[in-house]
Formats: sequence, C-alpha cells, structure tokens
Amino acid sequence: MRGLNRYTVYGILLCICGLFYYANVRQTPVIFEYLALLQWLKLATPIDKISSFIDAWLLSFIYILSVCSVSFGLLKNTKISLYSIVTFWLCFAVVFELFQLNNSEFYIFRGTFDGLDILALILGSLLSYKLLSKVERKKEFNQNNSIIVKKIVLLLFGTYGVLGSYYPFNHQCEFPDGSMQKCMVEPIYLPMSQIRESDEIFFDSEFGQDLADKWSHLGYPTQIYNGIKNAGKIYLYQNYLFVNDRFKGTHVFDNSDPSMPKHIAYFRVMGNQDIAIQNNILYLDSYTDIVAIDLYQLNHEQPDLNVVPIRRNRNVLEAPEITDLLPPGIYYPGTVPELGIVIGYTTSELDDFYFWDLEL
Repeated sequence: MRGLNRYTVYGILLCICGLFYYANVRQTPVIFEYLALLQWLKLATPIDKISSFIDAWLLSFIYILSVCSVSFGLLKNTKISLYSIVTFWLCFAVVFELFQLNNSEFYIFRGTFDGLDILALILGSLLSYKLLSKVERKKEFNQNNSIIVKKIVLLLFGTYGVLGSYYPFNHQCEFPDGSMQKCMVEPIYLPMSQIRESDEIFFDSEFGQDLADKWSHLGYPTQIYNGIKNAGKIYLYQNYLFVNDRFKGTHVFDNSDPSMPKHIAYFRVMGNQDIAIQNNILYLDSYTDIVAIDLYQLNHEQPDLNVVPIRRNRNVLEAPEITDLLPPGIYYPGTVPELGIVIGYTTSELDDFYFWDLEL
C-alpha cells in the first residue's frame, strides 16, 4: 500500500500500544470498549495498576508520538512541513485536554483534566520533531487529490485517539440498587481531619471492668460489646485476641480461656483493615496513616499518665485505590485528594452509594 512506510507503521504500533494499555491497565470504560479489537487485546490476567504519576501522562505521550509519526509517514512527500504537523497535533490535543476542565456531560467535554497531560503532550511533540527532523525528506511533491484523503484519514485518526478516554453521549449505567442513571458521578469525601479526630479507646464495662475502672476516671469511655459486623483480620498475641471490624476498628478479647474469649476493649480507628504487633505496640492502618497503641500502658497496673497510649503517624501509606470498587462504566469527572478519602459517590439523581460500611 503506497504511503504505508515505516513511520506510518511505527505510529500505528504506538496506537496499538495505547489500546493495549487501555484494555489492561485503565479500569474506566472508553469508546474503544465497543470494539472487538479491544477485547482481543485484553490479557487473561489483568495488569496491576502502575504508578498514578506515570498513568497521569503516559497515554497522552503515546498519543502525540503516534499521530505525529503516522502524519509524517503519510504526508512526507507533500509541501506540509514537519513543523506544521507537530504544531497542529499539539494544539489539537491541548485544546481537547482543556475542554475537560468543564467536567461537562456534553460528549466532547468529558474526561479528567491533568496538567501532566499538557506537559506530556509538549514533551512528546518536541521528541517527535527531534526524531523525525533527522529523516531526509524527498523534495518531490505529490500534487494529486490523494492528499485530501490523507488529511481526512489523519484527522479522523487523531480525533478518535484524543477521544479515547471520553464516554458516549447520555450513556447510562446500572447502579448497585438496580437503577439506570448517568454514568458520571460525584465523589463523596471523608476529610482526613474527621478520620484523625475520631480515634478512641473504649473499655468493655461488662467483661473488662478492671481496665474500665482504671481508665474511666482519666476520661476514657466505656461501652457494652455489640458484636462485630464485618470481621477482618484476626491476630493472636500472648493472652489476647485481636479481631478487626473492617474499616471501623479493632476489638480486643481476653483469650486466657480460649473456649470463651471475653471482650475487654475496642479501638475505634476509621479505615482500619490490618493489624500488627511488635514490642507491645499495636499498629493499625487508617487509610493514609498508621495508628500506634501502647498495650503495655493500657494493661499496666500503674500506667504513666504522661504517656499517650494512642498515637497517629500521618501520611505514611498510599490512599486506597477505589477505581476497582466502581460498578462497570461508572466514572468520576475528577477527584481532589486534598478533600480527603473518597468513600463513595453521588449519582445525578442524588443517590448515595458507599464503598464500605463506615461509622460516619
């Protein structure tokens, strides 16, 4: 096929790499989802999500390299300069990226704006110009009408690629309650300040009376054991049994008699899923933080009142990945990490859905 030179092939291969990435890494649906090609590209075992920093710019970088290479290959025997090709696609892609600032439901404005995409487009354009400018172009010009067809093909190719992360107009998705609503939702945030202020140690007023008596006069509350709704990790340490109530906290049982463990305390730590103990220090995860509880102080006959038995180390963990928790097809226009942890979403009809059973 005339014009299908190596630069065109390189660009097409880059485009296929982008499709492969969409199919196996990106979890949100794209218009490529409706093509059989995408299903063919999917691996049997999904690829673990890569760094969010790389994910933010990689596809834009691949896109600009692809369209510049294909355009150069198809138009290299024409009067259109490489500079014009690269500049056109850079401006074209940046404009579409800026459209996403509106977070609109209108088809062409959909997507999530990211400044790293703009930077990736600029760097990709510079790299394309640098690499392709070293290629000696023929001086003979093709004056026939096929140049018009090539321009149309390139414009369709570039438009289709830049709309890859956009969604069909007025597309609806099925939500957990069975309702059909617009796929775009708004995230529900739980501020980290609220999470951090909710740390509390409760002593069982029935079976943990000794501990309750020792600490209640220092302001620590008591409560009756009401069971565990979503049991998670179980940890056995000395004569104690620790049972995680997922995303709420951890319960402590006196396991001196394994046939009848007695509930003695509850550590309320929002977002807690995991437990670890070393040197009498209990470590609980709490979204991006780690909470440390001094078991020695809590159990000592005469605790040091100058030692705070519960401490929180901030921002030592990655925020939980919630993309996989969204039902198929449902997406956010964008999230703002500074607002807190995304714990659910609100639909266009103001229905709220939460990822976890939380004490809000």
